[in-house]
Amino acid sequence: MSNSVESVEPVFLLSRFVATDEIAAGHLLADLRETSRAVTGEPGHLTYEVFLDHADPRALFVVESWVSGEDAERHERAVVTSGGVARVAPLLGEPISTRTLRRAVVTARGGARA
Repeated sequence: MSNSVESVEPVFLLSRFVATDEIAAGHLLADLRETSRAVTGEPGHLTYEVFLDHADPRALFVVESWVSGEDAERHERAVVTSGGVARVAPLLGEPISTRTLRRAVVTARGGARA
């Protein structure tokens, strides 16, 4: 699924889901909400956010942060082996695209940069 990234900084997964139509996107959003509740108990989990694309109502993005690359990879394997990918596959108009990212710039509230 992703390239291994080991770091002391959090690792981020950015996944793009494109549903077959707007109705399927609604079902996909409901599934991702359930996933967001389940993922909080996984080792190394920091955040899980779902975003809707203003330009394409069929597209959803999930941004997750993990303590380490190992934690992120373990999560990705769990999603596949638990049937999570297979469960949403009928709703998708194209394959899920996931990228592993590392932080380059952080802007805090008030414009302060870390």
